[in-house]
Amino acid sequence: VSTHGMSEAELSNHILGRQLIGFHRVEKSHDAQTTRDVSSAVKLRAVSGTMLRGIDIDVHEGEVVGVIGATEAGHEELPYLITGAHSSEASGTIDVAGTVRDLAKLQVVQSLADGVVLVPNDRAGQGLAMGEKGVDNVTLPRVRDNSPRGVLRAAWQRQEFLAACALLNISPPDPE
Repeated sequence: VSTHGMSEAELSNHILGRQLIGFHRVEKSHDAQTTRDVSSAVKLRAVSGTMLRGIDIDVHEGEVVGVIGATEAGHEELPYLITGAHSSEASGTIDVAGTVRDLAKLQVVQSLADGVVLVPNDRAGQGLAMGEKGVDNVTLPRVRDNSPRGVLRAAWQRQEFLAACALLNISPPDPE
């Protein structure tokens, strides 16, 4: 479907499948007496991957943005590129509240620190292994790199798990 020449209302109707009644944005600082300019909370610039090319998006505070497209159009690649999950395939930048990061060098831990997280579409296949311990979920992707001569060190696993818990501000009932 060509969107060239569509009005904002027509495009919204096409994406949402219904008429968008309207919206009104009033942004105030925590001090209720002071209003501030509406500025982008997240800016994506020249984001490219294996399928996407040159994507620019501005997301303002309080907005929820969905990216849709036809199967194999590349829209499902965007979240992985902007969270560091596929940094080897990424180019462009993400600016979160003034912190600008090069997507080619972005690490997931940096995204987490910036408040940008990936929730995979296929959570059953790409999310947590619910039948496993938290320590295994955190360390499994890096076991090969951190097991010299095939020896898995429990101390390394525990340290990684506790660091992840601290980063995510979670307190498991039994860290063991």
